[in-house]
Amino acid sequence: MFAMHPASVSKTLFLMAVSLMFSGQVFGQFGTVFIVPPDPDPQVIGSDTQLNVLADGEIGAGFVAGNPDGSSTNVQVNVFDGVVGDFFTAHPNTEINLMGGFVGTDLIGDGVVLNISGDVLLGGENQILSFVSFLRNSTIDISGNAMVRSLDLENCTLNMSGGTVLGGFDFSGIAPSAVKVAAGSEVNVFGGAFGNFGFDTAKIRVCEDGVANYFGGSIGVNYILDGGTVNIFEDADVSRIALTPEQSDTTQPMLNMFGGTVDDLALGNINSIAETNTGSQVFLYDGDVNDTRIEFPMDGPKLAVVNGANILERLWDVSTEDFGSIRVLNGFVESLFSGNSDGQTAIFGGSIAKHTGVGRVSVYGSDFKLLDVATGQVIQDITPLLQFGVPYLLADRDVVLRAVSA
Repeated sequence: MFAMHPASVSKTLFLMAVSLMFSGQVFGQFGTVFIVPPDPDPQVIGSDTQLNVLADGEIGAGFVAGNPDGSSTNVQVNVFDGVVGDFFTAHPNTEINLMGGFVGTDLIGDGVVLNISGDVLLGGENQILSFVSFLRNSTIDISGNAMVRSLDLENCTLNMSGGTVLGGFDFSGIAPSAVKVAAGSEVNVFGGAFGNFGFDTAKIRVCEDGVANYFGGSIGVNYILDGGTVNIFEDADVSRIALTPEQSDTTQPMLNMFGGTVDDLALGNINSIAETNTGSQVFLYDGDVNDTRIEFPMDGPKLAVVNGANILERLWDVSTEDFGSIRVLNGFVESLFSGNSDGQTAIFGGSIAKHTGVGRVSVYGSDFKLLDVATGQVIQDITPLLQFGVPYLLADRDVVLRAVSA
């Protein structure tokens, strides 16, 4: 919209238009205004200053907005087009609006408001390597067709209604987190997507009391949670979630699913060599989970509760007697596999279409029947065997059966 050389339009009119776009600001609020081009790169801006970068504009590496001690006020950077170089640093009380062009690697912001929209690319032009933007104590909004490489958040709020978080590889060939949510940060995803040029490595890493709320969008690949909380709601579509506590972590990872779809869910310490596992908790209240693996190989409390959700492929339990438990309160499980003879799976309600394996499955309640799935005929009415609060251990572990609450 403003990707034009200011020589073709009155500077006054341009500034008036910009002032109406952001924060209800009135023309003349800024004591100093830069428009690049034709103005030169200011390199550093302070209080009561606005920078506008247009087509063919270029801001060199190491640009600084605001004072490091937080004393600056009323600082605004608007990138409509052009290029902003690497190591852009923004200090407290700075507003950044990215609407087009390219913004380089290693953006650092502390105490800022960052709005990313339009056709902007944040994180450099390289399509493979991922460069992280580090944000602290800030508010970030991603919308439109924006593309963002990777974000490292501490004590931040990220709201995403559109755009794409790309992820990528660093110079060592390791895929970093697309978004790291740490130190009390909160992420709210209403739309948009997480992807990575087809490499299947982009992920959200939620840790250190961080919270991610998925209300919608396509949460594409590999979300690993250690010490944080993820809540999934009705319109979210998540490819994979793995709860994998780290050695140094002392907070239980938690997943609450109130709706939506998860293609693959892994709970425990899957593919991890951590020596200390403080536990994971999963509560599935609603929604569809296509494949679930529950593994509790390390010390600490773990709990998975299926309460109204549908597990459409399998619930694979390889927990042990001392570590962990699965509780099916309601809902539907297509296939329950118990891989450990000492495992604990408790059925309080709902339906298990098929059960195989050698694991321990206990039934609690007052009215259950075991049915042959193929014929629908009752194999055994176990209601007379049930006592309130006392588990009934299913003896026939390898038959195809269904437990149905009346």
